[in-house]
Amino acid sequence: ELGTQFLFRVIDLGASSQQTGWVLSETLAVTDKQGNISATCHKENLFDCVYNRWFWGYDSFEYDVPLVQAAAGACQTSICIRNLALNISESGGYVMREFGSTLERDWDNSTSRYKWVSTHDPGLYWTFRLTVTSYSVVANWVYVGDGKDLVACAPGAVESPLYCTTFSYAKGNPDLPSNKLGIAVVDSGLTEFKMGVCEETLPPTMEPTFEPTTLPTLEPTITPPPIMTNSTSLLPTKSPTVPPTLLPSQDPTT
Repeated sequence: ELGTQFLFRVIDLGASSQQTGWVLSETLAVTDKQGNISATCHKENLFDCVYNRWFWGYDSFEYDVPLVQAAAGACQTSICIRNLALNISESGGYVMREFGSTLERDWDNSTSRYKWVSTHDPGLYWTFRLTVTSYSVVANWVYVGDGKDLVACAPGAVESPLYCTTFSYAKGNPDLPSNKLGIAVVDSGLTEFKMGVCEETLPPTMEPTFEPTTLPTLEPTITPPPIMTNSTSLLPTKSPTVPPTLLPSQDPTT
């Protein structure tokens, strides 16, 4: 989410000012390239402008925009947070809880910005917050749960917390990184923070397969006769084990 933007093809990028690319502009007419251009992609084909190929500002390679890409179809408006475990203060101590969810965009009149609210818990949401003091104005995105500030991120001037580059956590979470939300999958963690809906993880199927690996035989296996030596008898060479009898151990009285 970059607010209202206009997409233009430009032909004067690069050191030679002859490279073709694409820009996002805040105004319909590009009258001030340095002031109006939000981001630049140095690719001739628009659909090559995928994640990490857009850069903030005009004709720049300095700071990439990791979560913007050109793609066919409708834009995603949801945010997915998965596997975000945080310690929260509770009853004089700390309790580890999970704060992952799919969050849907909703307009907030109090901030004149969108906020993102959990689909299963309306008390869990990202909101824009402007803190004004006598000597500073600080803008942040804040992740709120159970009435508590869980995470704050900056810069708050971006249109979505997905574009934050610095994260600060509530007390009790000193080991979490400041450059990402939670411990990301790319850092051998489990936390996902991305556009779109969190896909449901399906449990393993409990249904049997239609056919066993090896089909059973339809007839009982016939035991072959013992190997004959010099005798023509088919009797075994020693007496078989006699099964227990159900008769009394001595003859009944006649």
